Parts: sequence; structure tokens; C-alpha cells
Amino acid sequence: MVGYKAFVKCICGTASLPEDITLQSGAGPDEDAVGFLHKRGGGKHATIWQQRLFVVKRSSMYYYKSRDDISPKGVIRLMGCSYYIVKAATDKKNHFRIKHPSFKTRELSTQTEDQLTLWEVVIQKAIADARENCEFCGWLFKKDKSGKRSWKRRYCVITSVDRKLRYYEDPDDLVEKGTVNLLGAKFEMKVDGKDKSKSLFSITTQQETRQFYTEAGLLECKRWQASVEKQAGAEAEAEAEAEGGENSSNNKKNGNGSKAMAGYLHKKGGGTSIISRKNWKRRYVRYDNELRILSWYSSELSKSKLGEMTTHTTVPASDMGLGKYNHTFNVRGIEKGGKDRVMQFRAEDYEVMEMWLEKLNK
Repeated sequence: MVGYKAFVKCICGTASLPEDITLQSGAGPDEDAVGFLHKRGGGKHATIWQQRLFVVKRSSMYYYKSRDDISPKGVIRLMGCSYYIVKAATDKKNHFRIKHPSFKTRELSTQTEDQLTLWEVVIQKAIADARENCEFCGWLFKKDKSGKRSWKRRYCVITSVDRKLRYYEDPDDLVEKGTVNLLGAKFEMKVDGKDKSKSLFSITTQQETRQFYTEAGLLECKRWQASVEKQAGAEAEAEAEAEGGENSSNNKKNGNGSKAMAGYLHKKGGGTSIISRKNWKRRYVRYDNELRILSWYSSELSKSKLGEMTTHTTVPASDMGLGKYNHTFNVRGIEKGGKDRVMQFRAEDYEVMEMWLEKLNK
């Protein structure tokens, strides 16, 4: 088995690391990494950095005061997160951030640059593994299990190790309010006739049917669908049918091979005045892959098109030295009037940007 330091050298190209630096020497059988980090407090403790022992287990980072603690003090769930090294001058060296659109940014730091390199590899790998396993987390509204009409906002987490959806009152909670076993579950998207801004769906298991909705739009709902169906085993079933030559209906049902994509993005203004050129506005964006036409609207329900362009190339803005976010990207194309333009868009996170880039560059 290749040692962890050798793994880091292979991934990061590090020439050499001190022999005493490792994140696995104190790790247990079900732990991927263990080590001390400084964590910035929240609220009234926002200026205080506290040393905590972090334990990485698959796609979660649990932190303790010490190994003597019976239970962790908190958790950072890494699915859907983005990792950033803070290059600007701050009150801490080797400072990095873990960001997610659904919960507060976590500020952390290491004692040395070598440790920063090791933690970067561990965290980025956990984020990538969670994405590959189609794990997902975020805020949903859940209908009361008793059948009442009340909806409660819950932070939901889908994990692949046991194929379950757990829901919590808060992202920092360690004890769930309840679980849904996703193995063999059926996902069904619904339409709310009264409020079309809600994307409703139900998850049906052998024991029950649970109802949820998201206010983040149709694209977010489809991401929940992909995660649920992955853990339910629908993907394996679709692959088996594909081998038998019967995959066309499944592709249509699950959106595979779709020639269109839609969702909310922030678009940078393209007006003639200095103010309008600097403004970012949230737009509902649709893309027709067959015609290569990208169009944007004021909202998902709007029928009036604000603009469109025929696309040529699409690259992340960071590749061109633009943008302070690494989930900003540029689309080059021709507007309806025949003018060649470069438009800037910003996704909610890096994962969403990758989805758009993959579709736009096909």
C-alpha cells in the first residue's frame, strides 16, 4: 500500500516533506485523516482562533477539543463545498476557507505550509469523492410526517455509505431529526399549482412517501433527484437496461442526453454605461445545445427574453485572470444583432459551474 506522503507527492508534486508530518498516523480504521487546525469562531467569537482536533471521515470533518472527548463539538460537511486558500493578508498564516452556498463559510488555518498542503489534498479528495458518489446537502422544506399541512425547513444530507437522507434543524447539528432510507426509493417531481416558484418532489420507499420542496429552482431540484436516484440504485438499473438496448426511455426520464439546460446564474451587465457594466444580476438562463443558443430571462416564470447569443467558446474566468470567484466563467459568442461579445456568468458554486461548462462545451 502506498504511504500517504507518497500519495501527496504524486498528487501535488511535492519534492520532500518533513518526516514528522502526517495526517494518518493517529487515524483510526474508519478515519481518513486526523490533525490539529486552528478554527475561527462565529458570532461574538469571530475574532478568536481556537485549536481543534479535526477528524475526516469520508465527506465530513468532525472537530474535537482533544482525543479525550467522547463526542465531537461540531461538523463540517464537505459535499458540494469549495476550498480556497486565502492569499490576502489576514491575522493568520496558512489560512484557508471551506465554502458552501447553504451554510456559513468556515475559516481554518494550519501551523505550517507543509501541513496546509496535506490538508488541501485531504479536503479536495473528500469533496471530489462526495461529488463522484453523488452525495448532496442543502436546505429543503419537508412536509410533516403526520400528514398535516405544515412544512418545516430542514437541512438535508444524502450520504452514499449507508444510502440515507438525514435531516437536521441546522447544518451544525450532529444529531438528526429523522432519516429516509433511499435504497430502492422512487423520486417523483411534482408541480405546485398555487406557487410555481416551489420545486416539489416526493421520495417513496417501501414504508412511506415523504414530500419535500426547494425554493432554489428546477436545477437544484434535479440535483436532488440525481443524488436520490444514485443512492436508490436507479443508476445501476438504467445501466443494466442500457446494456439490453432499452435505455432510450430512461435517458429521457432522467435527463441523460438532454439537449437543453436551465437554471439561475448571476450575469454581469453588458450595458453601455460604467454602472450597468459592473452590475451583477440574477437571471434564469436557458441553453439549447442543438442550436447552441444561450438565452436569459428575469425569472423562471418569465416568457419575455432579456437577451440571447449563439455560443462559440466557454472557459472559467480564472483561466483568463478574471473574477474574484473561481466559479465565474466567460461565454464568447454572437448576439442577435451580429455583434461578437464575451459575457460573464457566475454560478452558485464550483460544481454548478462545471455542469454548465460541460454542457456549453459539448
